[in-house]
Amino acid sequence: MTTHNKHTDGLASDDAAMKQEVISKIDDSNRSLTMMRSVVFGLEAEIQEIKSQGKNTHKQLGNVNVRLNGLDTQLDRISTRLNSTDTRLNRLDGHLSRMDTRLYSVDTHLHSLDALVEQQERDNKGIKNYFCSLEQRCDGLEKKLDLILELLTSGEIAKQHGE
Repeated sequence: MTTHNKHTDGLASDDAAMKQEVISKIDDSNRSLTMMRSVVFGLEAEIQEIKSQGKNTHKQLGNVNVRLNGLDTQLDRISTRLNSTDTRLNRLDGHLSRMDTRLYSVDTHLHSLDALVEQQERDNKGIKNYFCSLEQRCDGLEKKLDLILELLTSGEIAKQHGE
């Protein structure tokens, strides 16, 4: 039995060594699980923080969308006003073009009137010159008539004295 005892003692010591090894491995596993749990809990906290930030970001993006929609509305109003202004400017441009045509027509008419006035002034000068020459001729004729009348009157007086 000694061999058997030795063998049993050897098995018991092997059993104790294996138990110790299994306990050591279980402790290692427990430590690993504890570290993994702490990592998982840490990750869970980070995930919760990320979710919270995501919700905040989602709210902020919703606010940004509202603001962008407001800006779109304002830009649409501005675009409408610009289109209206553009239409009015086009009408004004047409009106100014018609006014320009009218003014050109009036300017042409004024130039023709200026030419007529210049011609009339030349004609008036010619008429004045003609009247001056007629007046001079009339003055000459008046002197001759005065002389004839004087002669006639002096000849009648002589006839009356000579009778």
